[in-house]
Amino acid sequence: MGVGSSSAQAEVQQLLRDITFDNQAATIARLKELKAAGAEGSGEMKYAVMKRAASLERDNRMIYEDLIAAGDITGAARVKGEREALLDAAEVFWPGEFRKTELGQDSSVCIIS
Repeated sequence: MGVGSSSAQAEVQQLLRDITFDNQAATIARLKELKAAGAEGSGEMKYAVMKRAASLERDNRMIYEDLIAAGDITGAARVKGEREALLDAAEVFWPGEFRKTELGQDSSVCIIS
């Protein structure tokens, strides 16, 4: 691992936990900096991302559908973007290991092994 590995690992974990639609660009840029400095994504982090993505999909599905039905396309995009931001961030440490599906479809996020 890289310089300050335990603090870098803690920051990676925090960034993955706190990523949102609004802060995704800055968060992903910081994750890339941390990775370049030697930080790594642990299996525990990967599992936490998978759980959060599944939770966001489950929790946001009805909200998304209600917003679409109400004609609030911007709101629906923000709800959908939350999960996509998390999966885009996960790509920094686990490229190609998460498959994205559209919110509202039957299948959910899964890890490709």
